[in-house]
Amino acid sequence: MKKFIRKSIAAVLVIAAVLCFAGCNGAVGNDAIFIRSSINYELPDEPAGIIMDAGRLDYSDIAKVSDELKEEFPEETISVVPVYSNDANVFSNDEVIFIYGVDPSHASHLGLEEMADGTAYFATEQSGKIDLEISVLTEETPDGCTFGDLAYMTLDAQTGVSEKGLLKVMQDECFTPGMLEFEVCFVTTNTYLEIASASLGAELKTLEEAEKFSGIINLLGMYVCAENSEEVRACLTELNYK
Repeated sequence: MKKFIRKSIAAVLVIAAVLCFAGCNGAVGNDAIFIRSSINYELPDEPAGIIMDAGRLDYSDIAKVSDELKEEFPEETISVVPVYSNDANVFSNDEVIFIYGVDPSHASHLGLEEMADGTAYFATEQSGKIDLEISVLTEETPDGCTFGDLAYMTLDAQTGVSEKGLLKVMQDECFTPGMLEFEVCFVTTNTYLEIASASLGAELKTLEEAEKFSGIINLLGMYVCAENSEEVRACLTELNYK
């Protein structure tokens, strides 16, 4: 059994909410800033799992941000794109691979026309299948997590993710130099949920359930695309997102 503290390679997965100021017409843009957390965070009375990283975004922030922006800017088209990951180490060909979940309705923000369940989408040249080895959580404490057995999953592999937009922002603003040495891919939220279930050793039916089940399940951030960038940024600041 191996001990993986959250501030290990996997913990680097914790990235911020993203504001993309390219137009919301499916185009992939690079001009972005980070919203790293929310000071609206409150500890639940009866947490289902270990609470870590107080102040981080959680599932409920998606509706809060979406609803507030719609109310404040009713005439504008604004996309709010949640991005998910978890802190379990995942390996492919004995190398760490970073996997992020995005709802397929937001495929255009990755430069994709569509996303299918069971497929991993890369910016690098890929074909065939990838075999994943997923570390399974055995213990979770405020000091870190212990992972024991490995779970296995096979996904189809496709090339097509743009090196601009969301991926570019993550590489420039979130990834350490070490992370750039490993493969990065995106999957649908359904496939992400399967991976999260495997890493937790429990069959989870919704993203909200997964996030409440364990502190290793993360809403990494929200990629918010709007033409009226300055006013949208000011609005999010007033909502206590930073």
